[in-house]
Amino acid sequence: MLLRKKAQIEFIYILAIIGVLVMLVSLSYFKESNLSRDHVSEGKLPANVEEEMKLVKDSMINFMRKAAYETLKIVEMRGGYLEQDEFEAGSFIFMNDNVPYWVKCDTTYIPSEDEVKSRIEKKIKEYIQTHRDEIENIFGKNVFFDLNNTRVEANILDNKINFNIYLPTTVRGYSIEQPYTFSMTTEFGRIYDFARDFAISQSKERYFEYFTLASIYTSAIIGKIETDEAHPSLPVLEDLLSHRCTEGIEERIDRSKDMLSEYLEKVIKHALTNVLWWVPMPDQSGTNYTKTFSIESVNGKKYTDLNEPGPRYNITFTLPDNFSINFNKEIHVGLSDPLVYIERTTCSKTNFDACIRTYSFDYDFTFPVNVRVKDKFLNQYFNFGVMSSIKNMLPGGC
Repeated sequence: MLLRKKAQIEFIYILAIIGVLVMLVSLSYFKESNLSRDHVSEGKLPANVEEEMKLVKDSMINFMRKAAYETLKIVEMRGGYLEQDEFEAGSFIFMNDNVPYWVKCDTTYIPSEDEVKSRIEKKIKEYIQTHRDEIENIFGKNVFFDLNNTRVEANILDNKINFNIYLPTTVRGYSIEQPYTFSMTTEFGRIYDFARDFAISQSKERYFEYFTLASIYTSAIIGKIETDEAHPSLPVLEDLLSHRCTEGIEERIDRSKDMLSEYLEKVIKHALTNVLWWVPMPDQSGTNYTKTFSIESVNGKKYTDLNEPGPRYNITFTLPDNFSINFNKEIHVGLSDPLVYIERTTCSKTNFDACIRTYSFDYDFTFPVNVRVKDKFLNQYFNFGVMSSIKNMLPGGC
């Protein structure tokens, strides 16, 4: 009886020891787990996991840089927009792509900076999500991306854009610290400011219309002084000698509509390619013609960091693809409202029954201009359009 009782006591003692050992093991495991979690929170990971996480993070930042670069290529080419259906005022084709109008005559259609920023963020997010399979296949099953919770934040500065991209990521169960952060060196912010200020100034000052009108008025003089194929003579105000006073002047005008269109295009190109930046208009007195023009500031500001003072280099004006002049009036002579307007100031009969009449060409047409600004860091151009209008030899409406 005593032995049985002793045996029972020993058994209970053994169970107690086992229980204590189990408790000690559990406490030890719990402590190690806490230490492990503390190490993770402090960034102290197993060497192999830490190395793998760094590889994943660096690779994803490079991938996100590519997404940002491809997005900026589109947004710069399309003047702050992504798709054609977003354009508020229409567009034209340049280099086989659509360029939106920011200005039409005296009205501006400038996308706000917040709108542009939102489009950049949206496109980068779409780029990341549409490459889901590519991302997951590269890293394998040990890496998980919660692509449905992707969020992009862009901070546009003058000479760079800072990105914060939230894409929850785990490597072998360990979470990569969020967000992914990187900067892209670009003049996008500065160029946007210039484009906004230029659009405002163009709508008020009508640079393209006045430069073109000056070139039209002086084209006859320049054509006589210089054998310049890029700047041919255009009829503006001339005397016409008819052999009979009853002879129709239409028969005497030797410039067809197609010929005038061709000449006008060359005159416009001349005006657009002879613009100086950030300097006063050159003194061309005594030359009888104006060949060079100047834009001293835009909306009261000078962007000398984008384009040094003087001839245009990084800011250029071009015409769209397949450009041609579309006259708003037919070219004919009459008393109605024609392109060619006849003012009968002199009509005198002579022995030869001749008649001298003075006539003037009142040009009435519109033409689009593409404003291009080079992003020197990305080596590509920001484009936006201006619709210009000349009506009865003055800046007109659209």
